Amino acid sequence: MPEIGSGEDLPRSIRVEELTERDYEATAALIRETTEASWKGTRPDELNRSFQEKYTAETVARRAHEGTLWVAKDEQAGELLGVIGLKGHELRTSFVHPKAQGSGVGRMLFEKLKAQALADGKQKISLEGSEVGKPIYEHFGFRPVETATKERNGVQYQDTVMELDLLDKPER
Repeated sequence: MPEIGSGEDLPRSIRVEELTERDYEATAALIRETTEASWKGTRPDELNRSFQEKYTAETVARRAHEGTLWVAKDEQAGELLGVIGLKGHELRTSFVHPKAQGSGVGRMLFEKLKAQALADGKQKISLEGSEVGKPIYEHFGFRPVETATKERNGVQYQDTVMELDLLDKPER
């Protein structure tokens, strides 16, 4: 398995572009498939199901209108491999299909989001992430700020609030 974000085995036909209406349904399906595979056993099944049911083409459309979403596509295979979104200073959506995890797709998406945030004059990006996503976000330089206890459909769960200072230079 390649190291997170190594780019190993990354097909040359991968392109990151802004989400368009024609991608809403495929993006919703990608999010549902990713949460089903990646979150299994990390939270109660009913909580995972409620998240999966929440992601419809309409939900994706609403998120696209609230901010900016980018998708990673394998042009040769005609497949959507990942999605990432920015709303204000918040990373709001970040999913990479299980078969593309570790291939560099997440890094491509994150670099696109980061470049746009910097171009927009943002100094920080924040997010609320699951325990599954936390190590990935830490790999990209995010630092935990606090734990947020939430409730969905009567089930309590915790997310980690994280921040990335875009102006910090990584130590070498």
